[in-house]
Amino acid sequence: MQKEFSDPPNFFEPLITFSYCAARTTTLRFATGIIVLPMRNMPVLAKQVATLDQLSGGRVILGVGTGAYREEYEALFPDARDVRRGTIVDEGMQALRLLFTERRATFRGRAVHFEEVECFPKPVQNPMPIYAGGNHSEVRRRAGQYAQGWMPAVLSPEEIERGVADVHRAAAAAGRDGSAIDIAPQFAVSIGGPTTRRSGASGPRSSSSISSR
Repeated sequence: MQKEFSDPPNFFEPLITFSYCAARTTTLRFATGIIVLPMRNMPVLAKQVATLDQLSGGRVILGVGTGAYREEYEALFPDARDVRRGTIVDEGMQALRLLFTERRATFRGRAVHFEEVECFPKPVQNPMPIYAGGNHSEVRRRAGQYAQGWMPAVLSPEEIERGVADVHRAAAAAGRDGSAIDIAPQFAVSIGGPTTRRSGASGPRSSSSISSR
């Protein structure tokens, strides 16, 4: 971070940011792209997401994933360097589903473990939409097994088509209907300033990500 930025950038916590935005909108839906599950406590996250879904009138999509940078995980959990983050995501997605639906939830996994947790209120949406975010083959497998959607990032149409086939195969293996799984690709968009459009010269550019459902 110090090598790239002289001053640290502001990365706002998404769920708190969405609560601010939800209070000022009525129809806009809010999708995390993504919540890094290895950095979260599952019962607390379930409580936060369910609360936001209630207060927004059911306008939340929970995109989850492993996270790009293992060093961030190790900075938070320096004593857990041998933990496989993918295991946390697999177990976390299953655990969240229990917390969103069961009166009293217990989960005993290798990395995620809690006992007799009551989490209320439940989300407005049933099922609460959980999307698997990322491009790795493991992400496509998770989308087919556990998720309501797959959220790939900046792939070509051909890559997305191949990924959708993987999601459908994983869904079929899990006894699920792959055609019911949403595909929500993220695309990078660069926007040029007025000077760029008039003269064709290179000018200031900014970029943003959008999600297409």
